[in-house]
Amino acid sequence: MNDVLRDYNAFGQLSRETQATTGQAVPGTTPAVRYGYSGDGPGTANHSRPATLTYPFGRVLSYDYSAGLDDAVSRLSAIADGGTTLEAYTYLGANIVVRRAHPEPGVDFTAIKLPGEPAGDGGDPYTGLDRFDRLVDARWVNGSGVDVDRSEYGYDRAGNPTYKENPVDPARSEAYAYDGLGRLTSFARGTLNAAKDGVTGTSRSQGWDYDALGNWDAVTTDGDTQTRTANRRNEITGISGQTTPTYDGNGSLTRDEAGRTFKYDAWGRLVEVRDASDNLLAAFGYDGLGRRVRDARGGVTKDLYYSAAGQVLLELPAGGGAGATQYVWSPVYVDALVERDRDPDGLSPTYTERLYAAQDGNYNTTAVFDNSGNVVERYQADPFGAPTALAPAGAPKAASDVAWTRVHQGLEYVPEIGLFADRARWLTESWTHVVTSNLAARQWL
Repeated sequence: MNDVLRDYNAFGQLSRETQATTGQAVPGTTPAVRYGYSGDGPGTANHSRPATLTYPFGRVLSYDYSAGLDDAVSRLSAIADGGTTLEAYTYLGANIVVRRAHPEPGVDFTAIKLPGEPAGDGGDPYTGLDRFDRLVDARWVNGSGVDVDRSEYGYDRAGNPTYKENPVDPARSEAYAYDGLGRLTSFARGTLNAAKDGVTGTSRSQGWDYDALGNWDAVTTDGDTQTRTANRRNEITGISGQTTPTYDGNGSLTRDEAGRTFKYDAWGRLVEVRDASDNLLAAFGYDGLGRRVRDARGGVTKDLYYSAAGQVLLELPAGGGAGATQYVWSPVYVDALVERDRDPDGLSPTYTERLYAAQDGNYNTTAVFDNSGNVVERYQADPFGAPTALAPAGAPKAASDVAWTRVHQGLEYVPEIGLFADRARWLTESWTHVVTSNLAARQWL
């Protein structure tokens, strides 16, 4: 078992978390994540709020509260790294973020109309929100007022999105339909028609039939239909044209439809994946909180370090070399990434590649741009997750050129095994099912 040690300040707030990726945690020696607070001394203030986040090996983020209302109510104004503001916030009311500003690249998310544009139907400037505060325009705009990335939405009376329009690349818009229980029954990607209830020039389509419990009876992808059966435990017992998955007594997947095999430890955590020829694809190690802290794939072993919210802050190759990666997360959503710093070549200086992330209304990463505001790569994802990397102009690519893995809802995609890492669970890209049982999920705090 790999140790986790937690220290707290006088107010019971987490001040240090020492995280061992192999064996025992030793305070002062083992890498740790540290949390600093402002006003946490007796008689210094009427609050004790987050002020700094220190990564293992020294990077420090500061949480800023501007004078006035933000300071008075301890509402976060910005996240900064030294003298660089990474993300700053504008609010509607107490806590609705209507602008996420990024001064370094000059590309901002905004739900506020630009100068010269008409006001919303209520006469207000918040054209990115409807009267129910639902996001209807996820807009990323540069300093010249040009849309870098944009997703516009319509909803049915139940609040389900019925379309996603892409003004930057109209041929990558999407239309959705649902059954009476609000389950997604069809999805199509192409150019929206005038009614916005279908597309022309379809480049991707899927349809689903469900049983009474929500399992897929059939899924049709680009015209090809695959049928499925499930048992009373909601385990898949048949997939037409593919290997029948198998499960252990806890309900965790042991063999998938591609013939890959999955091995678990005594706590139901996935520790090994092999292909149909018994070649090792991936091996994982966990800490005492059930977090994946060691990840071995493709001949590279990485150590992972986490925030208290379960977000990966740092990935380090265990033997050194290229691939060291740092993540900065936004407070608007637990899996909304602000930016990623990566060492692409293993040379000094270390983190030479900085990429900021743009998201749509479902927090899918739709584009990444460099610190000059240039789009480096775009992404699209099917409704149940399968991601595709795109060139800046929208042409599909076989794989990401910048090793970007967080597309669908900000979750990490592990292409070697075809799974998404979702905290204590692993999700498949081709099913609606989790791979691991609730036994593993209960270990996550």
